Amino acid sequence: CGAEVREDKLFPVLDCYREAVEHDVIYIKTTTKEVSPREFFVRPGHAEKWLDLAAMAKAHGLIDLYDHPAYQAYASICHTIPISGSMIDVSTQGNIQKFYAYFTHDLQPISALRPCQGLPDSLFKNAALLESLGFGRFGIFGVDFEKNSLNLYFYTELTEFNREKIVAIFAALGFALPAEDMLEQMVDAALVYFTFTHTNDRIERVCFTRIYEDDMTGAL
Repeated sequence: CGAEVREDKLFPVLDCYREAVEHDVIYIKTTTKEVSPREFFVRPGHAEKWLDLAAMAKAHGLIDLYDHPAYQAYASICHTIPISGSMIDVSTQGNIQKFYAYFTHDLQPISALRPCQGLPDSLFKNAALLESLGFGRFGIFGVDFEKNSLNLYFYTELTEFNREKIVAIFAALGFALPAEDMLEQMVDAALVYFTFTHTNDRIERVCFTRIYEDDMTGAL
């Protein structure tokens, strides 16, 4: 894929999370964007297996994330709402960029996050907008250490999801519509996630996640 691989940094991280890498689900995230080095992430984890990702990284001498504001927000949510599983983003340069967590039972409304500390104000300012679009309850969240941001993931099967809904999302967020061929790809998304930051009162980003389990020829 044209990604830069730093074996000296990557292998210690994979060894730290050996349990997940060797026995759990692994997703691969890359991009067709012309960026250098090419973005490429390995995502080991499982929806029903919890790992204390920060403690493991510190114990292996990789990085201490406990004072990072994104981790503190992550930990606050995990301590407030029961969590069942975890996942991590590791770049081929060996950087630990994101932590994810899955909720134990029911999907959660954004209001369930109000007791949590360190979350972006934009999350709550846009809660009503998301609900009006049919995204009232989410099942996964993640934090990005590089961007100090928060992502909430919503399952498309729980709402009426089609081209019209996608166009409505872009219109509500004030984003330009993508090309028609990309819109056609988005209709089959399994998840929609929204990004919130501390520097923007609006929703920073929306992404449509398609899962390619058998064939990568059409992956974008």
